Amino acid sequence: MCRPASMVLTKDAVLWSRRSESHEDIIREYELHADGVGGPNLLRVELTPAGNDYRLPLDEWAFRCDQDIMPPWFDAEPDVARARNALPDWLAAKVVLPGEVREHVDNAHIVAAYGTIQSMYGSSVVEYMYGSSVVQSMHGSSVVKYMTGSSVVKYMTGSSVVKSMIGSSVVKSMIGSSVVERMYDSSVVKYMTDSSVVQSMYGSSVVESMYGSSVVQRMYGSSVVESMYGSSVVEYMTGSSVVKSMYGSSVVTRIYPPVSPDILKSSEAVLIDRSGDKVVYYVGKDEGGE
Repeated sequence: MCRPASMVLTKDAVLWSRRSESHEDIIREYELHADGVGGPNLLRVELTPAGNDYRLPLDEWAFRCDQDIMPPWFDAEPDVARARNALPDWLAAKVVLPGEVREHVDNAHIVAAYGTIQSMYGSSVVEYMYGSSVVQSMHGSSVVKYMTGSSVVKYMTGSSVVKSMIGSSVVKSMIGSSVVERMYDSSVVKYMTDSSVVQSMYGSSVVESMYGSSVVQRMYGSSVVESMYGSSVVEYMTGSSVVKSMYGSSVVTRIYPPVSPDILKSSEAVLIDRSGDKVVYYVGKDEGGE
């Protein structure tokens, strides 16, 4: 797995990408031919600070070759020096250092941000981003505090906040003062607005849409919330359980297969509260029927 700072050396150039830390992406971007009849044409290298602390002095970053067979032109001392000479430009494009303010970083791949990024628009802020995580569009005073892995925020505006995203989790759209506290694995939030909150999501769990002051406390497995309104609350979901719609102050306390996923293939909870009273309707289905 490629680690920042990733570079590709040819005989005459040192190349890196503003959009990716993958050596193969760099090779494609510059339309390079990686191998020839005489062996490799290029050299994949990485310069990495201890503990992924990009604030460390550049001369302390470790150099390594990310391939076993070297090109015929490889000469260790001058080639290491060439890569290190390119590192300040990489750092300026990829890392926001403490106290630094970066404006209008449109569609850039930020490896780490310790300062403030006023991008894409307005006074939006990215505090820490690692791995191949991406913020595609941020507006207003929206904030991303921590992202890692290949997690993605596609659109944020207002005063919406992402506190922690890990793995390949995705937020497609956040509006108003909505909050994501923790997302893991391949969990997905498709649409959040107003003051809705996701506290913890794991696995391949999905929230389709959340409005008002609705809250998801914990979701696991492939559980799904299709729509939540008002001050509705999901406290715990797991397996392949589904909440189709929640209104008012309705509550799901716990939905999960009571014996094992092999016995209970799926479960549904349909919660509708238009009068202010708590209404819970629960149906469990197995292979033999209801």
